[in-house]
Amino acid sequence: MHRAWGLRAIVLVILALLHSHSSSQDISEVHISYSQGLKMNSILLADSASIILNSERPLYSFLLNKSKKNSAEAISSKSGNVYKQLYDNILQADFTVTDSSGITWKANLDFRNVSRDTLIISNLVPFGEDSSSVQITGKGPSDLARAWLFRPGYQPVRVILPDNAWEMGYSSFRCGNIYSVCSVIRRESIDQGQKRRYETVLPPGAGVQFKMYAELFTGEWQNGLRRVFRDRYIYDVEKFDNSLFMREDLAWIRESYLIVLMMAWDREFYDRFAGKYTYAELLKKYKSIFGYLDVFGIWPTWPRLGLDQRNQWDLYHDLPGGTDQLRSFVRMSQMTGTKFFIL
Repeated sequence: MHRAWGLRAIVLVILALLHSHSSSQDISEVHISYSQGLKMNSILLADSASIILNSERPLYSFLLNKSKKNSAEAISSKSGNVYKQLYDNILQADFTVTDSSGITWKANLDFRNVSRDTLIISNLVPFGEDSSSVQITGKGPSDLARAWLFRPGYQPVRVILPDNAWEMGYSSFRCGNIYSVCSVIRRESIDQGQKRRYETVLPPGAGVQFKMYAELFTGEWQNGLRRVFRDRYIYDVEKFDNSLFMREDLAWIRESYLIVLMMAWDREFYDRFAGKYTYAELLKKYKSIFGYLDVFGIWPTWPRLGLDQRNQWDLYHDLPGGTDQLRSFVRMSQMTGTKFFIL
């Protein structure tokens, strides 16, 4: 019995050490070559081991006036710790590694319009678009949601990004038998240019700065997304304050998985011909489909907010029945175990 417990303890210790080794490795340095374009060819780990890539990768790719570009194609030079490139004699790019001492490898990418024409930059992807990589970047016209997730061998799927990160690019790829790289590039600031949701407009002399982050992860490709979005909050904050989420009086929202959001002008919500709301019928409909409904929310402010001087609460008052009708919806919802939101 004691021997069995001893062997079990040894196995647990070994597994713990293996897990620690495989999940705690950090990037110490990304080896960059600039003799023919700007590329990465290997990664130095914190334990001084090196990972040689099967093939060199550009440090980034992007669209310049809707034309595909990447750092491996433009002539490069180095001045101090800054890698310099010039695209089509119209766009200056400066790439600088800012931090490789911690868990996250960081770099700055600065673009400057050196031409006499206006330029548009979009679809930045760290370490370049590649058919063997998982990527998030823009696709198609500038709709409300233009971001798509690309996976090798699969059709792309549309994804919703945080409101302050519409323009971000993401990529992950295997680099050896154990590790993969996950990386994000984010727009940081604009100098005399125009900030748009998915692109940056640069008049002559204008510039834009992006920040790039990269880390290692192990296991399935989804772990790269978990590292960037769940663990790093896409590098917006070092520590997330979730005290509001942990409030006991709001504990119910932690397990509210089924939420219906509807525009206040939706024909299923308000019958304009009969001049009455159909909310009671809607509740019955969704409960018959799903069996339950955690939250029902209406959105009377979109897309009208900002067209005139009315604020959010003015638009609530202007609904048929005003806020008294909203209180009636709250009571009706509570009777069926559903929360009622106004957005």
